[in-house]
Amino acid sequence: AHLHEATGGGAPDALRGLFVVPVAVAAGAVTAGVSGVLVGLPSARLRGDYLAVVTLGFAEVLRLLVATTRHDAPTSVAEAWAAGGGLAVVPRMAAAALRGLGGQNGYAGPTGAGLPLYAGPAWVALCCGAVLFAALALKRSAFGRALRAQRDDELAAASLGLAVPRLKLLAFVLSATGAGVAGAVSALARDGSPVVQPEAFGFAASFDVVLVVVLGGAGSVSGAALGAAALMLLTKLLEALQGLPAVRDWALEHPGFDLDALRLMLFAAALLALMRWRPGGLLGEGELSLEAASRRRARA
Repeated sequence: AHLHEATGGGAPDALRGLFVVPVAVAAGAVTAGVSGVLVGLPSARLRGDYLAVVTLGFAEVLRLLVATTRHDAPTSVAEAWAAGGGLAVVPRMAAAALRGLGGQNGYAGPTGAGLPLYAGPAWVALCCGAVLFAALALKRSAFGRALRAQRDDELAAASLGLAVPRLKLLAFVLSATGAGVAGAVSALARDGSPVVQPEAFGFAASFDVVLVVVLGGAGSVSGAALGAAALMLLTKLLEALQGLPAVRDWALEHPGFDLDALRLMLFAAALLALMRWRPGGLLGEGELSLEAASRRRARA
């Protein structure tokens, strides 16, 4: 947002976007990568449900810290430190650092006029393609094979000489970096809101990410992309159905029925059906490719 203001002076939006979007994406990736280190260091030796609780708890705590920041908080970390007060200086410093994010009202840029919405379909496709390419390259590398070995059996991976805590930490950093890219693009999306709300990053967003991976296959990059496309199409279909006059009239006649909850109910039903008939997801560990398709046609 600061770069957007600095590149003013009547410059075309397309030209300004060439400077703003890459910087925003890089800043989001670095910031999220640092948060991955903060989460990964204390939880590198956890696994299973405990690891899920730590990661989800960190995201929820950070969201609530931003949403509950008071407008009368110190304007800077230095001011919070100068106020003294023993242990009370810690929450004051955190409040000072987060005050600029807008609190419950959301972040609307340095001037309050909103964020620049430069990320159109081309930028979204470019960033998605870059992340998918990097994920595929990582999966096919020796490091990716080590990650899969650690995922399948930590004890066996450690017995082979793999540093399991270090692998977990690197996995945290890489996945958080990808999430930072997604967050930057979503904040700059041309059809989005110019104000980034803390509620947009609640538990429902984490649930959608898990759902995408489970639908497509936990070991498949193209499967995750396929699951995201299916999730988006289903969401848009439900939104279109909710906009029909007959559905709106029915909702007025039955005010106790929550149409928004219908999406979660359908997603839960899809997950149950998937776990029953295809536990590994749509693609499992496989990938969509022309070579794999030709092999399937040859076998047929």
